[in-house]
Amino acid sequence: MIKDSKGLFLLVIGFGLMFTSCKSRRNTVKHKTHHSTIQQNEITKLKSSIQAWLGVPYKYGGNDKQGVDCSGFVCAIYQSVYKIPLPRTSKQQFEKSIKIKQENLLQGDLVFFKLNTKDVSHVGIYMGRDSFAHASTTKGVVMSSLKTPYYKSSFLGGGRYKK
Repeated sequence: MIKDSKGLFLLVIGFGLMFTSCKSRRNTVKHKTHHSTIQQNEITKLKSSIQAWLGVPYKYGGNDKQGVDCSGFVCAIYQSVYKIPLPRTSKQQFEKSIKIKQENLLQGDLVFFKLNTKDVSHVGIYMGRDSFAHASTTKGVVMSSLKTPYYKSSFLGGGRYKK
């Protein structure tokens, strides 16, 4: 009888520990899911905002859908998606951003280039899988690949703003 009560006691304790660990595990998963949902909503908004700008013609100094340059495009997207006002030029945007290595880029980070200059001269928004959205001087707002020889050779680095 004593052995049975010890066994029953250990069984009850075991079940209690199992349910306690499951409960705390569920809370962790729920927290991660909530965080992922917020990120996914931002990514969805980012994609749809960029989609609405595709094809807008390039205009030096422009910042609206009548014509936009690279830094004006980035400013407009960041303001509408993240409510973050960015500096107006690509050089200022680079200087004020948190520097990110190419292999650590996340969707929404900025990508900076030195195109035929010694300093930052172009900026775009990283969209994942080596693609980025930007205002090209010849094609207007487009998606391009970081693997394209032209952009690969002139890539300066990534930048991040707290969202």
